[in-house]
Amino acid sequence: MAPPGPSRRAREIYEILTSLEPTAVELLARRRPPAAEIAPLLQACHDMETALAGPAADLKAWPRPTSSAT
Repeated sequence: MAPPGPSRRAREIYEILTSLEPTAVELLARRRPPAAEIAPLLQACHDMETALAGPAADLKAWPRPTSSAT
């Protein structure tokens, strides 16, 4: 059997992420962290949305940390 292609792999990653996101949001909301703690998360979300936008989604770019995430 051949390894999963990019389409299948991307779909699997997406399914995992979408199943984890609600739990992560719930745990974060319970803690009520300050804005400074949430800022890197918001930047990471923005970076992910930017990398995955459009027909040429860059599945290798979005998980890389940006200089603002350090």
